[in-house]
Amino acid sequence: MGLTAIRQNDIIVPSRKGGAIMANRDYKKEYQQSKDKAKLIGLKVDADFFDAFTAKAELNGTNKNAILKACAEAYTYGNLIIDENGKPQIVG
Repeated sequence: MGLTAIRQNDIIVPSRKGGAIMANRDYKKEYQQSKDKAKLIGLKVDADFFDAFTAKAELNGTNKNAILKACAEAYTYGNLIIDENGKPQIVG
């Protein structure tokens, strides 16, 4: 098979580079597996809070997802609790 030969869904690396034809990839299966490994947590807030949260995250050089993930992990595995008034508290 020369360098100009094309096979559908194959990735061809020129043989002069020591390469070979790689196996077909099942992108649909890979996408489904990645979806099965992760789940989303949705959160609805008012527009003013969203803007303030976004601005503070950017000011601190981070992103909203990192903050929310850290809070969820602290609540689940760490020392963050939510008191009877719905306020977060650090214990311990």
